[in-house]
Amino acid sequence: MADQRTDEGFFSARDGVRLFWHTERATDPAGHVALVHGYAEHLGRHAEIMRALVEGRYTVHLLDCRGHGQSGGKRVHVDRFDEYVSDLEVFLARVKEQAGASIGRTPYAASCWRRRTSG
Repeated sequence: MADQRTDEGFFSARDGVRLFWHTERATDPAGHVALVHGYAEHLGRHAEIMRALVEGRYTVHLLDCRGHGQSGGKRVHVDRFDEYVSDLEVFLARVKEQAGASIGRTPYAASCWRRRTSG
């Protein structure tokens, strides 16, 4: 298995909600992957895919969405879907800063983007 380093902590969403993030860093990574869980889940549910990606030399960045896992907010609730979009924008900006490169969209990010641009 590739050498790895774990980092995790909290950052503030634009409206002040504390959001939990976790990063598994591969030594000499081939790239970076941002993973976001689905409804009523948490980032811990992606441990297996995270390990596989790190073994494949990818640094993996995970986010607990507001109201999920260790993040703050009313459990499994948002007033507007745009709250998720805003949180994802802040998270991906942090990932890009850490990666020092452009990050592609996840299916969730693409879904958020479609919703945001169509409404």
